[in-house]
Amino acid sequence: MSDNNTEFYDPDFIGELIEIELSEGDNSFLIKAIDEYPEEIAKSAAVAHAAQGNNTEALQILIGRGFSIGPVRPHYEDFGSDGDDLWYSPIGEAAENLAFEALEILVAAGADVNETAEGQTWPWPPLMRVIRDVNNGNLAQSCKMITRLVELGADVNAIVYWPADEKNYTALSFVQECIAQKKVRERLSALLEGYGARLCERPIKLKFRDGVPRENWFRGELPFNGADAGALGTLEFFGREYRFRWIPAGSFTMGSPKEEPQREADEKERRVTVNKGFWMLETPVSQAAYWEIMDENPSTYKAVDPDGGLSQCERPVESVTWFDAKAFCAELNSLAKGSGAFFRLPTEVEWEYACRAGTSTPFSFGTAHNGTLDNIDGTAPYGTEDEGPNVGVTTPVRSYPPNPWGLYDLHGNVAEWCEDKYRHAAPSMARPKQIDVDYRVMNRDPDPSVERSVRGGSFNSDGRGARSALRGSCAAIDCLDSIGFRVVAVARE
Repeated sequence: MSDNNTEFYDPDFIGELIEIELSEGDNSFLIKAIDEYPEEIAKSAAVAHAAQGNNTEALQILIGRGFSIGPVRPHYEDFGSDGDDLWYSPIGEAAENLAFEALEILVAAGADVNETAEGQTWPWPPLMRVIRDVNNGNLAQSCKMITRLVELGADVNAIVYWPADEKNYTALSFVQECIAQKKVRERLSALLEGYGARLCERPIKLKFRDGVPRENWFRGELPFNGADAGALGTLEFFGREYRFRWIPAGSFTMGSPKEEPQREADEKERRVTVNKGFWMLETPVSQAAYWEIMDENPSTYKAVDPDGGLSQCERPVESVTWFDAKAFCAELNSLAKGSGAFFRLPTEVEWEYACRAGTSTPFSFGTAHNGTLDNIDGTAPYGTEDEGPNVGVTTPVRSYPPNPWGLYDLHGNVAEWCEDKYRHAAPSMARPKQIDVDYRVMNRDPDPSVERSVRGGSFNSDGRGARSALRGSCAAIDCLDSIGFRVVAVARE
């Protein structure tokens, strides 16, 4: 590369390039470089803009003069920016803008098809830039560009960092988690998988895990046969005990009888069989547990320990979306890989079966509820005229007696997300597929506003709303201070 920056501003040279620029459709790469960038980086910026516009004649002249084809970052103080997005990568610009001729010229000149700026989060390598912007262009041409980059040696399993959601991605994981349109997602996934692309292993990223030996991240085992109803099974994640109760296979009557007071239209009785037993966490997930796994606590009703931390906060986590709950399950599956257990949310059928624990009354503890046996608004009781307490906030899990199978907080404290979509006619009988993706990327769902089932009473429920049969729903993206979740463990298939 020439060090004579004044050459770039030579009037004859500029005139020559402007003539080319005009003949190629006036993409203004030269004027933009001169007007916006300091001298020392203007030449490289000009190369990037020429590549972006597929201005092949100008690109060849610039490369012939020794101008850099590598990534360049402007001096932010010169024009008031401090973001990583101002890196310019000629080959990245060519790939992203589907400039095939410019790509070939740059590769012939020695440009790296896996290029990114060392030690930086941006620019992404060319392949990922094509995928990131695929919805802004022609899908067929984008697929053609991906194919050409792979032919030139692009690494389909390179891991890149995306600052917007503070996560690492491979090409395939980005497609499956961040591409909203189903047809686009499926076509790109098939193309990449044909080249041996893999999903990204989610790194353990939390600060408190630093220095903790891998063998101490998860301990324990849950047997999936022969246990009695309500039997206790325990696991450890980072030293915290997770207490599960065995829910055996069996049949029960789901819904409420016609004579049950204040029943809803979607509570029609039906006989249901749960074919396989499973383990259910005996409480909703606590704020402390959620914080240790997810490195955050979104709850409204936080409580702190004497040292000001959250490690002892046993109130249930709330103000989480369905996607947040699914992300928590995915983290458990990552930590417990090889254990034989798969963690997910309970289905509606599983939740009511476990809640009833062999009972058929409106509540697992009987026919009446006024806030003395679980945390609800006791001033609006059910089945009794005696008003009870109204705490008005969440309380620590296990503050009230458990049901016959050892499960707590089913009729109050927080309502709980379930795995399945809400169906007014009847809950789904299907067992969920064991698929792990990070559901915090909300557009992974074709319709993030789809209604997901919510079961159980909460601290602000009246007595009627805490019944075993009461069905509810919220949009998957809803984030309410009355909704939390618990997890179940099933045998990994």
